[in-house]
Amino acid sequence: MTKAELAHELSERAKQLTSALERDPLELAGIVHKIASDHELLVELGFSSIKEWGTATFGKRWKSIQNLVKVYAKLFVDCGYPKEDILAIGTVKANLLARLPESEIRKDEWLKAAFTLNTSDFKQKVKAFLDESPDHKEGYCKVTFDAPKSFRDDSWKPTIAKGMAAEGTEETYVVVEAALANYSIELENQDARDYTEAVTGENAPPASTPETEA
Repeated sequence: MTKAELAHELSERAKQLTSALERDPLELAGIVHKIASDHELLVELGFSSIKEWGTATFGKRWKSIQNLVKVYAKLFVDCGYPKEDILAIGTVKANLLARLPESEIRKDEWLKAAFTLNTSDFKQKVKAFLDESPDHKEGYCKVTFDAPKSFRDDSWKPTIAKGMAAEGTEETYVVVEAALANYSIELENQDARDYTEAVTGENAPPASTPETEA
């Protein structure tokens, strides 16, 4: 397989995986990481940077996918975490874990904590470590969210309730962040279904038959 063929095969596979991002995010993260790590692949795709390719390929979802790739690179590529463990602890805890320095991530206690603590307690554990570490201390600020109007009007209460149950936490920031990400995925999946129906005619009402004169 030539470099050009590999580049286009990876790019097409990445596009396919966006519809199943919530089920298997790490395969997509691995593909994006591979493309980002090999400039020749980007050149074959006609782009000069991973940002250009990512924006053109994923649109508004690029920011969340970019963050997913950073977590993948930190936990799997750099620290050797098994993919099944990353999937098992969930997106929110994986993001929190990736904020730690590599030397800490490699310690068994952190993965054990991710499995045993609920999301809120795990976030507090990570925050406590970062607050006490002079090299990794960070400030906190108020965070606001931009949400689709339909999310605000129709979906935010049941979506956040679902997120609270899934993540095992009542912490607003964690739940809203996850809820908005899931809502964006649902909207794009609905757009894809609407497009398919428009093209194939699936679920369309049956065509009427012309009346014939007696």
